[in-house]
Amino acid sequence: EDFARPKAERVVFTEVEKTTDPMSRGGGTYSLEHSNPLEIKTDFSRQVYEWSIDFDVGDGAVAITLQDQTNPGCVQDEENSTEDEWRGWCRNVGVSSVEVYKSGRLVKSLSADEFENSDAFMPQMWTDNETGETRRSGWFEPIDGGKTSFYPWGGWGFTLNFDLSKGDYELKVELVSRVDDGFPNSEPLTAVVDVRSRTFDASSASARAVGDQLDALYLRSTGSVLSNTLKNSLLDAFVGYANTAVTENGNQFDGHCADYEIWDNSLITNEDRRRIKSDSAGTLRAWTLMVHALMTSYSYLHD
Repeated sequence: EDFARPKAERVVFTEVEKTTDPMSRGGGTYSLEHSNPLEIKTDFSRQVYEWSIDFDVGDGAVAITLQDQTNPGCVQDEENSTEDEWRGWCRNVGVSSVEVYKSGRLVKSLSADEFENSDAFMPQMWTDNETGETRRSGWFEPIDGGKTSFYPWGGWGFTLNFDLSKGDYELKVELVSRVDDGFPNSEPLTAVVDVRSRTFDASSASARAVGDQLDALYLRSTGSVLSNTLKNSLLDAFVGYANTAVTENGNQFDGHCADYEIWDNSLITNEDRRRIKSDSAGTLRAWTLMVHALMTSYSYLHD
């Protein structure tokens, strides 16, 4: 709830935003304004967008994560749905190509039809509880002009791992919106990109911000100054837990946050639940871990 307040009005998390990631080198959110064409030849329509974002590289190894954060992603057709068959409309954000430039020169390029045969492509996976099979959370689909686009499931995404030299870069992404004909919502679709170091770089602005927040939490909870050794251990745990949470569970808390035990169900809306549980970078769960670690520590409980 503290993160829901403007930064100047917060009591606890005064140094970071909800999605501040100590491994982050850059990122952003892009809104795709999709308008249905006058003539629809299929049961859905597509539109193509170009998006660019600047980022910097420290140690050279980066992970570029792209996610479809469109909400709502699907709307049920309640009139025609039955207990045995769900009917409705969906919309998705796909990616058809990714290019990386340094000083205006193309240094990396990957199209969606090359993803599956590239070691750089790392889709989020899920496990079928009935069969035990691990499957990809998304699908490939041809688009106009012979191109292919990869569509991650709503709330999910994929990562491209690139080795780059130190310096400033520009990322260019070709996005595709796919909207079922008749989707009863004209709000923009949402794509999110995050460029992260693959090894920890304490000199980055985001790492310093997380470190400053840990300093403030430790001082407030124990009255003591956090040592560099302990801070490094906490940062390692923060990064490891955030990565694991996103890789294994997507961007939701799932069953880990029993909001009905905190708020009366009559007082909390579905929008409140979505806001509280949405955790695309895993950082909200990482801060939960940090607070638990501090408040169960010997220094907090006894000293």
